[in-house]
Amino acid sequence: MSEKLWSQLSRLREISEALQNRKPLDDNDTQYLALALRKVFEGGDANSAFDVKGGKGQSRSIKERKASDNKAMALGWVVSAMQPKDEGGLGLSEAEACLQAEEHFGINSEALQTYRGSKKSNRDPHFKLALSRKLKC
Repeated sequence: MSEKLWSQLSRLREISEALQNRKPLDDNDTQYLALALRKVFEGGDANSAFDVKGGKGQSRSIKERKASDNKAMALGWVVSAMQPKDEGGLGLSEAEACLQAEEHFGINSEALQTYRGSKKSNRDPHFKLALSRKLKC
């Protein structure tokens, strides 16, 4: 999910909470909401009207984003667990690490092995999880 899309979804959540709590909206949010609702009324696509239409392959739901983040954390854990003990890892084989990750993250160990093989970056011992994203649930 792109940062722009995530930003728009966060904005909609904030507008929704403000309306629900009967708080006033600022002029920008009022205009944004009014224009988007007008486009939907005129038969336009709601995702386009609210500027939350994801690009090809982009998920829009928080549930999908959480699943993606869970997979990334599981892959990062597997990479770390496979490091030798003297380097701070657990010294596990790929199969052992994936089996343990299945218990902790709930992702099938065979699927984790497939994900690891699909991208070189998933096998890199310096695997980085994008923690810059804001997870508000």
